[in-house]
Amino acid sequence: TVAAAQTAESIEGARAQLMNAALALRDGLATGGDARWGEVETAAAGTLRALEAARASGPAVEALAAPLARRIEEWLEFRELARLGRAEEAQRRIAEPDYIARTAEIGAAIARLAEEQRMAGAARARALETRTGGLLAGAGAAGALGFAALGLALAAGRRVRRTLDAERERLRVAFDAMTEGILFYGPDERVTLVNPRMVETFPALADILVPGTHVDDIVRRGFACGLYAGGDVEAYIAQRHAQRRAPGGRRELALADGRTILIHESPTPDGGRVLLYSDMTQEKTAERAKIDFVSTVSHELRTPLTSISGALALIGAGAAGEIGAKARQLIDIAGRNADRLGRLVDDLLQVQRLEAPTDDIVAVPVPLEKLLERATAEIAPMALKRGVRIALAGAVPPGARAMGDEMRLIQVLHNLLSNAVKFSPAGERVDLSARKIDGMWRISVADRGPGIPPAFRAHVFRRFAQADSGATRARGGTGLGLSIAKAIVDKLEGRISFETEMGTGTTFTIELPAAADAAPAATEAPAAGRARA
Repeated sequence: TVAAAQTAESIEGARAQLMNAALALRDGLATGGDARWGEVETAAAGTLRALEAARASGPAVEALAAPLARRIEEWLEFRELARLGRAEEAQRRIAEPDYIARTAEIGAAIARLAEEQRMAGAARARALETRTGGLLAGAGAAGALGFAALGLALAAGRRVRRTLDAERERLRVAFDAMTEGILFYGPDERVTLVNPRMVETFPALADILVPGTHVDDIVRRGFACGLYAGGDVEAYIAQRHAQRRAPGGRRELALADGRTILIHESPTPDGGRVLLYSDMTQEKTAERAKIDFVSTVSHELRTPLTSISGALALIGAGAAGEIGAKARQLIDIAGRNADRLGRLVDDLLQVQRLEAPTDDIVAVPVPLEKLLERATAEIAPMALKRGVRIALAGAVPPGARAMGDEMRLIQVLHNLLSNAVKFSPAGERVDLSARKIDGMWRISVADRGPGIPPAFRAHVFRRFAQADSGATRARGGTGLGLSIAKAIVDKLEGRISFETEMGTGTTFTIELPAAADAAPAATEAPAAGRARA
């Protein structure tokens, strides 16, 4: 019984240390004080020590090791960002719903584990008390000793309960103060926990947003009071049940009153779910205004830029008469910068088209061998200029096809290959390959460049993202290529990812659904092993 109480106390201590670290982290980034970072390190070490002390409780503690290790790794990343003068970026990441939900999940898992240990200890104490009562009837001095042992166990249990009560109160205050709505429900789909912000977000549901309510009943009430913007209640419930089988993710909910709610859903270890609700209405309005502004400016710039580039080209060709060497040099500089600005405008317009709901990309079977050869040939001049080779690594069956849009996939490969070439040292090789795994074609572009810094990896696919602005701008680029590539692959219902190692290189991979292979022509020859400079 004493051991169970000590285990519960250790687990609760781990949860307290976790919350202390999270609060110290926020304060450290907000104030810039080094002292709070020392508290973060102390709290992180204390969390690990407390869980190590509770390891005897079984595999449930072991299951917490991986998410806690990832959380501590994130803390170190945030500290590095702060050291580099990028504290605002770290603060944005801490405010993301995914980070908040994962922190809440870890805290809830630790709380459940501590409660299980406390209940187990109480059950053992009651059993011990029953047995001791029998012994006291006829055991004399031995019974007195047993009763003393029971008294010590019960005293230890009371200390643990006091600690639990105090910690529970601190967590309740933190939970109630959150700016996002949070709803937990168990494997039986009945609500177990709701914070006040959730009720404030959906005031029409206040009377049923309470523990014990079935989630489907909440949805039906929402439709009945006109909360949702159209749709069928049973279809919505069926969709929700289908999403429950997924590992989690994000989705947007449009409400009839014009609000947009971002829902981040994650599974809990006991088979339930935790849902984090964030009101994104203002962010969506600002995003739409920004998109409209960028689209307008881009279209307005396109026409004069075309005229400027054409005029400079004509002057350079002598259409306005002979020009001197110095004048030609200035015209060449102006022409190159006009072309660069034109590429930026084209990329911005491309982003707007991909974000527009009317930009529907139709996926059709695309011959992979032809796709890879064309992408390699078109990037070859750039690679030759930089002293880098592009190699088609491995054999692609002549009839192999993937579902996609050929022109858009060429654009994706252009972006990936040009990035790989720009960041590869002269004399190195960029490998382009494709292989079929579990009904998907995996197309990979591997370079031998410097790798992607850890602090930047979460931002690789964001617009205008550049790991090292000085070095990157020296190589050229708008910072939109990978963002465009991801948008295209997402619309094709594929996946894009990367693996990187500092000093070794980076491999970007796109996965596309495989189409039925076409019958190869008799005159076709394998394309394996070909390389172009």
